[in-house]
Amino acid sequence: MRQESKRSLNYARSIFYAGRQRMLSQKLTKLCYQKQLGEDTRTEITANLATWSHSQNSLQTGYDSLLLLAKDQPVTLQLLKQMEPLQERLTYNFSIAAEQQASAELLQQIENDERAFLEQMGTVISVIESNAVSNVQYANEKQNLLGLLSGLLLLLEMIFFVYPYHRKLVNAYKKLKLQQVESDVQKHKIEELNTSNELTISGINAGVWNWNILTGEEVWSPKFFHLLGYETNELPATYDTFTYLLLHPDDRDKVNKAIDAHLQQHVPYRVEARLLHKNGTYRWFETTGQALWNEEGIAVRMAGSIIDKDERMRYRQYLEYNEFMLEETGKLACVGGWEYTLATQEVNWTRTMYEILEITGNQTRLPSAAVNNYLPQYREQIRKAVEKATTQGEPFDIEVQLVTDKGNIKWIRTIGLPVFNDKKEVIRLRGVYQDINRQKLRELELIDTKEKLDESNHAKDKLFSIIAHDLRGPIINLKGLIELLQKEQIDKDQFLHYTADVNISISFLSETMDNLLHWAQSQLKGFTVNLEDININAVIRQTTDLYARAIAYKNITLINNNPVAFFVHADLNHVLLIVRNLLNNAIKFTPEGGSITIDTTESTGIVSIRIADTGVGMSEEELEKINHQTFINSRQGTNGEKGTGLGLGLCYEIAEKNGGTIQVASKKGEGTVFTLILPKVGELSVLEH
Repeated sequence: MRQESKRSLNYARSIFYAGRQRMLSQKLTKLCYQKQLGEDTRTEITANLATWSHSQNSLQTGYDSLLLLAKDQPVTLQLLKQMEPLQERLTYNFSIAAEQQASAELLQQIENDERAFLEQMGTVISVIESNAVSNVQYANEKQNLLGLLSGLLLLLEMIFFVYPYHRKLVNAYKKLKLQQVESDVQKHKIEELNTSNELTISGINAGVWNWNILTGEEVWSPKFFHLLGYETNELPATYDTFTYLLLHPDDRDKVNKAIDAHLQQHVPYRVEARLLHKNGTYRWFETTGQALWNEEGIAVRMAGSIIDKDERMRYRQYLEYNEFMLEETGKLACVGGWEYTLATQEVNWTRTMYEILEITGNQTRLPSAAVNNYLPQYREQIRKAVEKATTQGEPFDIEVQLVTDKGNIKWIRTIGLPVFNDKKEVIRLRGVYQDINRQKLRELELIDTKEKLDESNHAKDKLFSIIAHDLRGPIINLKGLIELLQKEQIDKDQFLHYTADVNISISFLSETMDNLLHWAQSQLKGFTVNLEDININAVIRQTTDLYARAIAYKNITLINNNPVAFFVHADLNHVLLIVRNLLNNAIKFTPEGGSITIDTTESTGIVSIRIADTGVGMSEEELEKINHQTFINSRQGTNGEKGTGLGLGLCYEIAEKNGGTIQVASKKGEGTVFTLILPKVGELSVLEH
């Protein structure tokens, strides 16, 4: 009898421990959600996790007087053995969540494992309860049999040996008394068992329900009512009350389908639904249940529980909402988040990271491998930034270009921040990627526009300078000379003496006005190119005739090597403008007694007009400016001739518009050679060719 009582006590203890395990698993899960939302629950998680692990070990190994021997509880021990992988995974994930900011995926894994743990531990409790009931029934039957036998023996002794064996009567009485005491002890243990069950249910904050499917009758525990804010039996405990009064309308179809699937297909019944509280608000509950089927396979009874999960569900919904808003905000701002753990080399990305990098799969990349995505000129910069962040704890904020998986080049802003442990050691990097390609291209476009505006302003200033000085000066001089003649302050002979200078000034004015008009036309509406077949020899002859007096004035020898006619396909006015400017420059910078040579040659598809002088030449710096600037700072000629600096830049631009180009070669003190190359008649342009 004592052995049976001890066994019953072990059953009660085991049920209590198992029930506490369910309660602690729920509490740990809730604490993990609270930590994710910023609450400091690390110490509480660690303490509860230690108790949880100790209790599980006690159930499996028999510590704390839980003597679940294999001969008494083989099924229970087997179930606990099967739970070891689940328990180990939960322990590991609880520990991770206690030490760091748990991800949504980790919290979801914890919640799924906790549900499985509750279900499996519920099965363990059911098996222990079943064994405990069997033990109590066996003990009662044994006690009744012993009592009956003892009574019969005592009756026989009283009939045949009352007086001679009075001592045996006393012993029998003592034995009956002892049995009574042991019976009271057994009754007390059974009460403890029931109390333990009630504590277990209370500990997990669950309301219990029992439904007789055949009669439709239901029984709800007091906790069931209290969880919904009602006094015990304040509502009729019926299926209709639950479905049409308490259950949220949007959840009815889900719950009914889950019940039908369980009763008809034996699918486990576990549903999260909203139930109406007495205060008029809906709260989230997890309702679970298990049916009992008869020999014909018809469900006759179903029992289960409701557990208040409102706070956890709202935490989860809040977390999901924040994640949704963060993801959508990231999409709008083209911002993706990343995290890299140094110890495990684990990399986590948000969905927007894949979109920015145009990755179709779910494969992340280590920082060391991701460096290869950047353009070569940025790789060393990125590598050093990551190295400094991991070894020295320096954050970085860099704008670089990379190549996506689809081969597109993008401007990216990448920000990295180190995360430290208690020892001030960097344990991980967190940061963001921002697709700034559109903004960067716009920024570069604005910079280019600004440069063009600066160039245009420079041109405007140059133009005003030309108009104010270079054009105004000769006109004033000419006007003064005419006034002197009109006032008879000089005679005609003196006037004629100055006509050579006047002619040079007029030529300069004509050339300058021509260049200004063409430049203004190009700035306002662009050049209009009228292509035609041109005899380049005629253009050279017309130009040399125009500058014949200027050439003679400086006693320059002109050599025109054009034995045959060459034809180009270009705009006549444009070609005349270019040749005039090139010949004028040659005259301007050739000293008296020098020479100018003009050669025209042709080769495949092109005609080359070469104008070479024996003038002062140019330095390498001046050559560089000619090749890259629209406006060249003008120099005075060998006889003090003025220039605008507008002509050469205009010639380069016009040559390109006509499908040609200009080449220049010069050496300081040895002269300059300009070569105009134009497309030959019937051929493609030089640029196309």
